[in-house]
Amino acid sequence: MRIHGEDMLDEAISFTTTHLTLALPTLDHPLSEQVDHALKQSIRRGLPRVEARKFISIYQDIKSHNKALLQFEKIDFNLLQLLHRKELSVS
Repeated sequence: MRIHGEDMLDEAISFTTTHLTLALPTLDHPLSEQVDHALKQSIRRGLPRVEARKFISIYQDIKSHNKALLQFEKIDFNLLQLLHRKELSVS
């Protein structure tokens, strides 16, 4: 949440971007996929539903994921998509 001229935040972004880019080849999947996506797309600039769909794909690859939570998120995502389709077909 930086604005132009905030040198300390600019340095922090530069530092983290450099170190995450260097660490990326050594990270295991799915963490490497999360870091790669974060380096390419900031959370604020992404569309929430597109980001949610991306995270569902990553989360299901985590061995310790919560199956109930994952199933709930997939149902929620699909129900919202169905609602959007219905709204578009009515117009």
